[in-house]
Amino acid sequence: MLDERAANLLRVILSNRLVTLKQLEQQTNCSRRQVQYDLQKINNWLGEQKLPLIVNKRAHGLMIEEEIRRFVPKVFEFEPNTYAPSHEERITMILVLTFLKKEYLSLNHLTQVLRISRNTALSYVKLANSAANQFGLQIEYSRRNGYYFSGNELDIRHLLLKRLANFIQNPNGIKLLKEIFQESEEVISFQSHYEKIYSSLICIEKELNVTFVEEKMMELATFFTFLFERVKRSSFSLFPGHIEDALENTDFLNVAMIFLERLEITLPPDEIMYISMQLMGLNIRYHHELFQKENDGELHKVLDEIVNEFEKLACVTFANREQAIQSLYMHIRPAYYRMVFNIPISNPYLSRIKKEYFDLFILVKKSLKRLEEYVKVPISEDEIGYIALHFGSFLKSQGLPIRRKRAIIVCPNGIGTSNMLKSQLEKLIPEIEITKIISLREYDFGKESEIDVVFSTVFIQTNVPLIVINPILSAIDKARIIQEVDIILHGSGSIHPNINSLLQVIKLFSTVHDEEGLSRAIADILVGTIAEKIGRYKPVLNELLTSEMLQLEERVDSWEEAISLAAKPLLETQAIDQEYINAMIQNVIDLGPYIVMAPNVAIPHARPEQGVKKLGMSLLRLKSPVCFSSTNPDKKANIIIVLAAVDSETHLKALSQLTELLEEESNIAHLIAANTVEDMLPVIMKYSHKEKE
Repeated sequence: MLDERAANLLRVILSNRLVTLKQLEQQTNCSRRQVQYDLQKINNWLGEQKLPLIVNKRAHGLMIEEEIRRFVPKVFEFEPNTYAPSHEERITMILVLTFLKKEYLSLNHLTQVLRISRNTALSYVKLANSAANQFGLQIEYSRRNGYYFSGNELDIRHLLLKRLANFIQNPNGIKLLKEIFQESEEVISFQSHYEKIYSSLICIEKELNVTFVEEKMMELATFFTFLFERVKRSSFSLFPGHIEDALENTDFLNVAMIFLERLEITLPPDEIMYISMQLMGLNIRYHHELFQKENDGELHKVLDEIVNEFEKLACVTFANREQAIQSLYMHIRPAYYRMVFNIPISNPYLSRIKKEYFDLFILVKKSLKRLEEYVKVPISEDEIGYIALHFGSFLKSQGLPIRRKRAIIVCPNGIGTSNMLKSQLEKLIPEIEITKIISLREYDFGKESEIDVVFSTVFIQTNVPLIVINPILSAIDKARIIQEVDIILHGSGSIHPNINSLLQVIKLFSTVHDEEGLSRAIADILVGTIAEKIGRYKPVLNELLTSEMLQLEERVDSWEEAISLAAKPLLETQAIDQEYINAMIQNVIDLGPYIVMAPNVAIPHARPEQGVKKLGMSLLRLKSPVCFSSTNPDKKANIIIVLAAVDSETHLKALSQLTELLEEESNIAHLIAANTVEDMLPVIMKYSHKEKE
């Protein structure tokens, strides 16, 4: 029997053609001892299945026989009587059982379903109650009713929808849900109920002439499977009057009625409205006609302002602005309804998005303030994470190379995630052409001869070389992909030197004070050598705004002089040439004083090809402000910061930190009041943090 951690390790191993123990530590967040312990468990299990063992070959990594790759996916199935649910799985199972409860839900019932002791079950009920508290709910107990939810019904459903969205991402999530469903409903199987709902959602796609995001359809079909059982047993008053009015004025109310007719389900008006609300919140992969709807004119205007704000904050210009807005609209429209109706969305990639694209996340978050004003509710970080991917895909798509080896991406996620993945792979492996992005349902086995490689975020059976990838690529992921492509296309992969051998050689010529730390550092270099070449280093704010780049002056005669003087340190260090200064001045003449981005602060810039030689930033402080407009006296600045960007990404970390600094008026006042360059440095240093890589 494999527990969850060992089973997950085996999946990771099978997703790699060549992997080291160090890479497994990083991909699973486990210690070396845990990896070795679980590897022994896996080999014991493989032995029981009469399969070859996984061997750790020095200077190569783990060797996995093809027989294992062919056989394991077929037998690597969930077994209800032997599988031990994880900590989080047990909490969700209790919440689902409480939501679905047919009659009396007792502690004995929980111990039987979860296969745990009474004391352990009690401790998990407390944990489940803590999870419910986050939604303003309580799990209560009475001798008459057993365990039940206390609180607003909409909040109860929001809780379950959020938990299910995360739960079905787990390899055994659906299988555990089947087991729970059968405990409560002996007549209809989970699978038949789920498939009927999912098929009806596909019919709704055709009815609306749209394509829903497959991953979100699966989440909603799973949720509806449990919801319809709950509403059989109770009736609920769900909506205040103003929300009913908003729902009645949409086409989705009729769509919800058609959807329920296909399922042969009769529900009261409140529940029909609830179903329509959920359908409105489904993400759409693509639908050109929907973008042209006239009644969304106000939302289009908001999106235009958001893109404007992002371009200003990031100091970039989208090559195809209308396409950027249109793509953003595909996500924002359903997200708008989710915000208005408080429908939760779960973003399983949020932590990775914030880790890998922290600067982009921060800038997008700031750009979305206008949308928050429009919907009159705060935007969750889950939503911001998805929207950040849309912006990221456009930042990364700068031209396409010539015809190469062909590959496709199989991704059940939304268009933002898919496009970001496509953009990253195109830069990472230029020898391969990504011909299209498809969902699992769209994969055509009959056309496998037309492609050379399949990249997929989930495991699929295919005769074409398959590389399983994460939706959000870390530096380690990128290095592994390059290595796997080399193996598949060229029959070779880079073999790393042995870490211990290098360590011994170093010890011969020096004194090692921290052997474990040095070992980790060597491993990081060996594993990250390729990754280092992939993305340029992104300097922090104080690495650009050094004392040499800061100037203090009393006043200037014109805004043109202010820009020229502010750019002087960059010109002297040959970061830019005179053409760039001329371009910045011309931009203000052509576009107006858009560079005044905060009170008393202007950030002039132009395009990289207009005279930038290397990344740089300089700052000029004026005691007397200079005005950048002859008609608007508010467009004045004491602080002029010149940005010289070499591309659309390398400057983002420093720029996001500068944005944080400028949000505090006290910081701006401090810079204006500074008597020396040294007075400015502490404020700049305060926001120059490196930990958020």
